[in-house]
Amino acid sequence: MRFAHPTSDTGLLIRAALAALRRIHRPGYLYHKAGVLLFDIAPARRVQDEMFDRPDFSRSDALMSTLDALNTRMGRATVRYGAEGFEAAWRMKGEMRSPRYTTSWEELAQVRAV
Repeated sequence: MRFAHPTSDTGLLIRAALAALRRIHRPGYLYHKAGVLLFDIAPARRVQDEMFDRPDFSRSDALMSTLDALNTRMGRATVRYGAEGFEAAWRMKGEMRSPRYTTSWEELAQVRAV
């Protein structure tokens, strides 16, 4: 599935994923958990705008920033989309996760002189 414009809007990504699932679903078959692959990922600042047909993403960007800020401050999945469900029967275990030195100030390595 391709998007007309690059996006980081979770709602748009969820709608696209659900539409793709509706297209491939076949009644009578058993399904299992699956992953999603993303291609052509680019930083938002590096995307060239169109000259005449500029979509306005300000509302979507503000919503995503607010959701991210709330979830960062109050804890992961404090605010989420209904399509994500209430409680997952399984959850990824975090004890084997690598530190996020490049994205989390709290996990940045500290050095002290003695």
